Amino acid sequence: MADITMYEARFVPQETDGDAAPQERIVRVADRDLSGGAVYYDEGTHKGWLKCRFCDAAVHHVKGHDMVAGHTDMKGASTHFRTNPGQEHSTSCGWERLKVERALRRQYGYESSSYDPDKGYRIHLNVNLADYFYNKRRLYGRDAVRRIVCHDDRLPDMEPVSVRSVDDIVTRLAGLNPDRLKKSLVVHNGFALPWQDFFVRYMRGAPDNAAGAHGRFLKLHERLKTSRAVPCLMEFNMASGAKKPAPAMIESKPVLMGRDDYNRTHYLVPRAYIDGDRAAFHEKLKHGGDRHLVLGFARTAISEQKDRVLHYLNISLQNAAQMTSCDIAQIPVKQLKK
Repeated sequence: MADITMYEARFVPQETDGDAAPQERIVRVADRDLSGGAVYYDEGTHKGWLKCRFCDAAVHHVKGHDMVAGHTDMKGASTHFRTNPGQEHSTSCGWERLKVERALRRQYGYESSSYDPDKGYRIHLNVNLADYFYNKRRLYGRDAVRRIVCHDDRLPDMEPVSVRSVDDIVTRLAGLNPDRLKKSLVVHNGFALPWQDFFVRYMRGAPDNAAGAHGRFLKLHERLKTSRAVPCLMEFNMASGAKKPAPAMIESKPVLMGRDDYNRTHYLVPRAYIDGDRAAFHEKLKHGGDRHLVLGFARTAISEQKDRVLHYLNISLQNAAQMTSCDIAQIPVKQLKK
């Protein structure tokens, strides 16, 4: 029962030699009342020292979600406390909701809360991207008791990981198992994409003038021939050779595709339009380096010229959660380079 949730917990501080330990307190999530001497959860004080209100099962704080994997018409879980992986509530635990939870799980066939450790993660993008690319395919819905259920048979036994921004992707996923990450699916608004299709990066060590060297960009371009738009996390390289950022647009170094029968050179050009708060994006650009990660729906556009053809991979940036300055080569773990 490791996924049982609750709205209050016990703060059980560590004992220290010689000093009086902080008082044990009842801790509640922010939207609950503070009757009975309870206090609101504070990450700096309570993180790592929480237990179930009625037994000694360790728990942790989980932020709520305004959507379910990009489905903006479905509200996710409210802010709550969740039982830590591997922890079990005592059979004598006095939390009333526990009995109801167990009965519902038996009735609807989801008594077990375990995930397959050999499978990848299901990475939920809880980021509000361009709504006009709404995908009518439903990956999630609700059952007879209003619980969220999954309509994709690949997902239920994959361990869920929720991210709210590109910064979340860098910090959360950097600590995950790299072999499982390669087998993961990224879920957003009807899409369930393999990680290696979702993360479109430059091939390290490959010369920019080598046709076909940066295969993930080329593969994305092929997918967009049959799809109106595809969600992706795209690496931008704005070192020498890239255009300087404009007030409403940033452009990455082009990727060579090859030559056509008319001897014209074809390039892929990653490009992001700043449709949100420009000041917030340019602040990130100013304090970052030459490498950036951009999250959004990629679309294609083309510009044919006499001696070259530019194939644009366009992304609309509506909020600052969609971009961060980050050189993945400098991250001391290997996950994001997979």
